[in-house]
Amino acid sequence: MGFGLLLIGYALTFCGAYHGVDIPPAFIAYGVMLAAFYQLGRYGKQLRNAGYFMLALTVIGCFKFVLQLTGLGAQFGLLTIVIVVEACVLFAFYVFFLVGIKELAFEVELPKLAGKAIRNLWIVAFFYGFTLFSNLYVKEMIPSAVFLPAGSVFAVQQMAGYLLRALIFVHIGSCYRRICLEGDEDMPEKPSVLRRNKHKNQQ
Repeated sequence: MGFGLLLIGYALTFCGAYHGVDIPPAFIAYGVMLAAFYQLGRYGKQLRNAGYFMLALTVIGCFKFVLQLTGLGAQFGLLTIVIVVEACVLFAFYVFFLVGIKELAFEVELPKLAGKAIRNLWIVAFFYGFTLFSNLYVKEMIPSAVFLPAGSVFAVQQMAGYLLRALIFVHIGSCYRRICLEGDEDMPEKPSVLRRNKHKNQQ
């Protein structure tokens, strides 16, 4: 169905950096996830929309890797702009993906899984709100407080990012275990998809 491949791709987003270059490059993780959405997109409009955003992230990831590798990203703050754009597109991806999972979970009668998708959606919104605050605070664009050192705020934001990724990773794993049959990713297609394929075969 695609959740197994999505799990692998998302695991690759837990990357590090070597001399300012992401290892592994983000576009590899995004590319694997894009391949997963080629299958997942058949099971809901929101999942298909999430796939479109993943395509955009793959392109952005390639561009970012070139900037990191050549050192051109330092010019005109280009790399910073690309990272901000990537974060915005990633936020949109999370929204459509989690809404799609919620709809799919309700369809296969897994309300607890749908509830986790809603919970994670709120966590994503909170994290991005805190990230915006953190960046404005570090850049001293909002009044700073003595009891909130900029370094500590940034460190908390970084840790929150990894915790968010861990939550999404666990959620994808739950989808793989609960929505797909054990040891099998060939979930039967939705009736609407079956009818459409049957119509194509008759033409």
